[in-house]
Amino acid sequence: MLPILTAGLVVAFLYVARDVIVPITLAVLLSFLLAPAVRGLRRLGMGRVAAVSFTVLLAFLAMLGFAAIVVQEASSLAEQIPEYRYNIEVKVRSLKEVTLGGRVFHRVASMFRDLGKELKQTETQISTPADRGSAIGTSSVEPTKPLPVEIRQPELEPLQIAQSLIGPLLQPLAMAGLVIVFVIMFLLERGDLRDRLLRLAGRRDLHRTTVAMDDAAKRVSRYLLRQLVVNGCCGLPIGFGLAVIGIPNAALWGIFAALLRFIPYLGIVIASPWILYQIWLFVAPALYKHERSAITGLLRKPAFEPIAKGAAKPESGAGRGSRPVYFASTGFVDAPTYDRAALKAGNRIEGPALIEEHASTTVLHPGDRLEVDAFGDLIIEIRRS
Repeated sequence: MLPILTAGLVVAFLYVARDVIVPITLAVLLSFLLAPAVRGLRRLGMGRVAAVSFTVLLAFLAMLGFAAIVVQEASSLAEQIPEYRYNIEVKVRSLKEVTLGGRVFHRVASMFRDLGKELKQTETQISTPADRGSAIGTSSVEPTKPLPVEIRQPELEPLQIAQSLIGPLLQPLAMAGLVIVFVIMFLLERGDLRDRLLRLAGRRDLHRTTVAMDDAAKRVSRYLLRQLVVNGCCGLPIGFGLAVIGIPNAALWGIFAALLRFIPYLGIVIASPWILYQIWLFVAPALYKHERSAITGLLRKPAFEPIAKGAAKPESGAGRGSRPVYFASTGFVDAPTYDRAALKAGNRIEGPALIEEHASTTVLHPGDRLEVDAFGDLIIEIRRS
């Protein structure tokens, strides 16, 4: 019971004090990472304060640069998402077709639909008895009609606008300021902090403990520096490769992969599906954005070849029998049917009749007359009133 209570208290303390613990933790990691650079500048003859200030300034300028790149790439991606909507829809549709012919998606959708119907039916069954019970002891009163209400937002004052813009940025800026202050303090007073830690641990064999802590700090610094170099060497080729094959916002995905690789073992595994999804979404040539081009030039007028001539009455091979057709003026009439491909120039047909072809059917009303011209066009003379 006591270990569970202790763990609960520790978790509660970490949750309550997260606004201070998180900056301190980040500052400790950054101080370990920047300590080799400070030691190198000290060996070159630079003062402690100057070395720490120069290192911290250079490090945070680099971080601001990376943050600016991420913000720019993210905003560009947000603006381009509507343009990629067609690609995403086509890919989702193709994924649905690939996955067992869409049966999995159909089954999942039908399952959620049935569950929704069951929930609505249960709510209806529960509410119906309550409504009946309340209706027994009350008389039928006509419900009042709801009044339309219009909500108007007051105009914001300049101070409120500034507060709405600056308010969300205060917490990240405050955390960044705390991290900078803690990093500078840790780097400037690194030796004093080490001595204080040693006094808390005890005064027995201070020399060996000091050497051990210095060695541990150097090893941690080297580990973090090498980890940073390895992550950079991982993210840089990914970003460059994605840019070469035409993936949009390649720098964002490269930085994303480099940052996720700080998570041991699982970082690159988490980043890989996102990168593969981008390649799958944008590399397929059939799914690139459609380009339209206009070509201007001179073309010869196409020559129309006349069809064979025939008599006024169509040949017997052009007929297909007859079928009943309903007309508003006469009702059902047996209309002769003709094959348009078999008609010849000069053929004349009196309505009612049907002229069929592979793509459409021409209806000739009673009283109308049709004549086939020299190029196979159907000239209809409408005689009905």
